Amino acid sequence: MIFVTIGFVKGYGTTTEVQNYSFTDSKLSVGNYSYRLKQIDFDGSFEYSSVVNVDLTAPTVFAFRTELSKSIQPINNDKLQYSSKFICNIKVYDIIGNEVATLVNQTQSAGKYDIRFDASSLSNGVYLYSIKTDNFTSTKKMILMK
Repeated sequence: MIFVTIGFVKGYGTTTEVQNYSFTDSKLSVGNYSYRLKQIDFDGSFEYSSVVNVDLTAPTVFAFRTELSKSIQPINNDKLQYSSKFICNIKVYDIIGNEVATLVNQTQSAGKYDIRFDASSLSNGVYLYSIKTDNFTSTKKMILMK
């Protein structure tokens, strides 16, 4: 097996405290990968860790689902009125708040919807999606990995 150096993490030196190190190999495509760590001491001597194998597969199903509903609202003491339609906005933002997609921007009936989100033009990373209706707002985080 031939290994190539993909990164370097500077150590904290000799210490009695537990130290944690991490490195992310972020530019990968689907496939099988083998990793090992090389620890280099101050005197130049080194030691390799055991090999770790990783099988990176592409997701086969993507789902972005939300359930939207409008509840019965009292108007006055002797009447109840409800609305079965409401304005719904669902938008996707990058991590710094730039809008990258509008998934829904229309009046809808209460119910459950499956929404298709084509993220093929977006980079891997963390995104936020916001769901807003007449009386409901929610923002959640999602991670996009291709």
